[in-house]
Order: sequence, then structure tokens, then C-alpha cells
Amino acid sequence: MRLHTNLSVAPYRNPFLLAKAAATVDKLSGGRIVLGLGTGYMKTEFFALGVDMDERNTLFDEILDVLPMHWSGEPFSYKGLHFDARNVITRPRPVQDPIPIWIGGNSKLSRRRIAQRAQGWMPLVGPPELSAAVRTTSIGSLGELAVMINEIRDAAAAAGRSDTIDVQYSYKDRSIATPTVEPDRHREAIAEIEKAGVTAVVVSSPSVSSAATLEFLEAFGATYLS
Repeated sequence: MRLHTNLSVAPYRNPFLLAKAAATVDKLSGGRIVLGLGTGYMKTEFFALGVDMDERNTLFDEILDVLPMHWSGEPFSYKGLHFDARNVITRPRPVQDPIPIWIGGNSKLSRRRIAQRAQGWMPLVGPPELSAAVRTTSIGSLGELAVMINEIRDAAAAAGRSDTIDVQYSYKDRSIATPTVEPDRHREAIAEIEKAGVTAVVVSSPSVSSAATLEFLEAFGATYLS
């Protein structure tokens, strides 16, 4: 079982605080954190936090630079837009080397970052109005997603990478709220999702009650994971 942030808006945070927090959670969890990051899209939040939204891509790239250097446990220097770190060293090191970073967003820039610098992708698949609301490229079908997954993995291979890039997909179907209803149909749907290149499926519990959520997890695990 892993602990996944889905997702942390990276430009809201100083990269050193973000790196230290992630390393602390990784240490406490025995190396089980997956750090999901995004650039953000809500102007009101950027304004409330005093962060220039126009700088978010530069800030995000700075964070991708700093995180692995911070986690290395070795001295390093880095000058960013709003900070100047000189010969800093941070300990203890996280358990994982490095902590896996999954990036959210559908844009070409996000996909290029994933191919070059991340271990996973969290795309948003849905109608155009959903993508417009969060200011990202539209992915309207599993087929479109499969094409982009192949493009990302081909770009990663061309960059000399041999590791697998994970891809997350949110499976939304009302009847999955009761896992034992139509299990074969859901198995077929999940198999198609896997065929598209997805490695991780998000299935949400329909309840906010802890007891009901545990019942859902137990039923889902017994039906699909046993």
C-alpha cells in the first residue's frame, strides 16, 4: 500500500519545504510515498498565496530541479527566482532514491516534463468543458489517452530512459460503487484501460463514512484483487 498525493500544487510551495515534507513522509512510511505534483490553475488561489500565476511554469521547473538534489543528501547550490541556496545539505535522506514524482496535466509541456523527468503521469480524461475549467488540453477518450501514453513513453526512450512511466486513470462508473454488481463488465472495462497503457486505476468510494469506506474497500478487494 502506497501513499499518493493527488495532487500537490507545487508552485504554491518553497521547493525546500516541499522536498523536506515529502522526505519526512517517505521516511515515516517506510518508503511508500508517491509525490503527485501539478502546476495549478486557480487564479484566486495564486492571488491568495501571493504567488505570481504567470511564473508557475518557471517555478515548477525549479522544483523539479531542486527535489532530487535535496533528497540526495549531498551539498548543493541553486539560485531560483525567489531564493538563493548556497552549499546546503539536508538529512535524513528519504528511503526511496528518488521519491517517485507523478505529474498531473494534459498539456504538451506537462507531457514533455513527464517523459524527461517524472516517474508517472496523472492525466485528466473527460469532456472538453472539464479540461477548459482546469486550463489543460482535452483528452476525451481512452483511445486519445493511449496515443499520448505511447508518445510519452517513446519520448522517454528516445531520451535514454529504460524505466517504466506509470499512468493513472480515474475509472468512473456509478455501479462500481457496489463492487459486486456487474463485476465481469467492470473487469472488461479495467482490462481495456490496462490495454491502453494505464498502470494505476483510481476507484473512489461513494461514501464519506469511514465504516462505509472500509466496507467498500473490502468488497472491492474480494471481488477484483483476490
